[in-house]
Amino acid sequence: MESNDPLFDGLIREALQEPGEPGYELTAKVRQLIEKGEIPMKRTNRTPVKTLLIAAAILVLASATAFAAVQLLRPADEIAELLGDEAAADAFRSENAVFIDQKEQSGDYEITLMGIAPVDELDGFGLDNAQNQTYAVIAVSKVDGLAMPEIDSAEYVPLYPLPLVKGVMPWQMGALNTTANTVLDGVLYILAGCDDLEIFADRGVYLGISDRMFYSQDTFIYHEDTGVIARNEGYGGVNVLFELPLDVGKADYQQAELLLYGEPSPSPTEIEPSLEPPIDPSGGDVQPEWSFEELLALHRESYGSMSIEQLSELYRYIYDIPLEECVLIEDSVKTSSPNAEGYISYEYEGDGFSTSRTSLYSIYANSPVGELIKSGAGTNRDGFIIDVYIVSANGDVTFMLYSWEP
Repeated sequence: MESNDPLFDGLIREALQEPGEPGYELTAKVRQLIEKGEIPMKRTNRTPVKTLLIAAAILVLASATAFAAVQLLRPADEIAELLGDEAAADAFRSENAVFIDQKEQSGDYEITLMGIAPVDELDGFGLDNAQNQTYAVIAVSKVDGLAMPEIDSAEYVPLYPLPLVKGVMPWQMGALNTTANTVLDGVLYILAGCDDLEIFADRGVYLGISDRMFYSQDTFIYHEDTGVIARNEGYGGVNVLFELPLDVGKADYQQAELLLYGEPSPSPTEIEPSLEPPIDPSGGDVQPEWSFEELLALHRESYGSMSIEQLSELYRYIYDIPLEECVLIEDSVKTSSPNAEGYISYEYEGDGFSTSRTSLYSIYANSPVGELIKSGAGTNRDGFIIDVYIVSANGDVTFMLYSWEP
């Protein structure tokens, strides 16, 4: 039962040979051939019985294939080009592009990771800090077959891709560098770009997609003992997790450490034990201009007349006081999460002392989980305050104040 078009017959045979739905590359090929007119679409008022039998056989033997052909996904390079990102479009046309076509269902949505593509240094685009990038194209459709709402409509629910790495605290990875969305043929397409993910290939890399802009333990669970990240099955919103098939041979431990911590470090296998004594961070021979006792006396006698240099030196002494010798101000303990712009805030007003600050969440991203960390010291006429914070496993930051009296 073949048509008069051998090209069309070949594509149908290819589709029927594969179980389930056709792959991304095949559906893209069919769409392109139809749009170019290479598969003739003839109109007629008569429907021969033989044609009906052929259609019935295809529906019975390959209903999944027939349904998928109704809603063919646009090629990834076409999506990138439509969204105005030529670098991403070229990346998906290159031999380095990886077409994944993996589908996951969450809530009312079927989410497809169409593919990923690395882009070498973007120095051709006039960037001062050019570095490698990784792009991904995601397609989102409704399970019930209805069209996705337009982006500017009240029904639209934004979805956010999030790169994650096994063994790396999720908030250390930061947000994506670029994200662009569009709705075509009732399908939501997301083009996401971030810093080079191939350098983490030896650790295991994920791409999470959820209705939360930032990482949350509600959507993805980070297991501190193993470093594994898993989808939170109990989350009531949208969350899916894909593991990326990256080339382990392209991993770069030093570049990964540079991206995470701002400085390269040798691979664990390259570290050699040292017999040298540790370097004194204070500089050893550098002596403070005033002793702690002198500054405390100045504070008691003439607090208002102390110079900036004297106060700064006094804060350094206070900062070094062990927390065991201080008293926690219990009503100062407050937990905060980053807002949509990536900032985190803390505010406290107590007897004789108040503080208010808003800072970038990235400041706290590299902090070890579960450890009390000092962030500063201050004073008023009556006593001294030490700022402390602690980062929890879900990325929240708890701020608190300790008081110290001579």
